[in-house]
Amino acid sequence: MGEVPPEPERKKSPAAVALHFAHYDFVRPHISLRTTPAMAAHGTHYFWTLEDLLEWEAPYSAQASLN
Repeated sequence: MGEVPPEPERKKSPAAVALHFAHYDFVRPHISLRTTPAMAAHGTHYFWTLEDLLEWEAPYSAQASLN
């Protein structure tokens, strides 16, 4: 069998990258921390759900930086 060529490089949407990092920081509990990074940094006091994350409205300055 021959080698599989790598997929062409795709440009990542800034909104998709922001969503990924928000999920990582607010929703996904980490084994070593036993909490989320946002909770460890005192950025929130509870585990967010995906619904919480998708309903959260970013401040205007954060929205402007995505454009």
